[in-house]
Amino acid sequence: MPSSPESVTSKYGLFILAEGRSNPSPEILEVHEIDIVAVHGLNGDAHRTWTSTDGKGKGALWLRDFLPSFLPSARIMTFGYNSKIINPSGNNIEDDSRELLLRVLLSRRAGGIVSL
Repeated sequence: MPSSPESVTSKYGLFILAEGRSNPSPEILEVHEIDIVAVHGLNGDAHRTWTSTDGKGKGALWLRDFLPSFLPSARIMTFGYNSKIINPSGNNIEDDSRELLLRVLLSRRAGGIVSL
């Protein structure tokens, strides 16, 4: 189900793109075999970086539209942060790394989108 990345309301935070199948465990309500978190680079975007376009503004976010069929038990996420080279947010890579780890932890506990 290809879609445009512009349909996403927020560009910063941790976004779950595919829930994946979970394996029940007595200790934890849901256990995924693997969590995949895609992190874009400088001047990148949590959604556009991973989207191929057809030249008409429509495209496929391959992390959501194709990868789950190859890894059905994986929970697939993408993390967006302010990566602009000009007018940086004031955060450094250490701050962004801590934010990512916090968002993954909160997501594993609560499930769902964790926006900044």
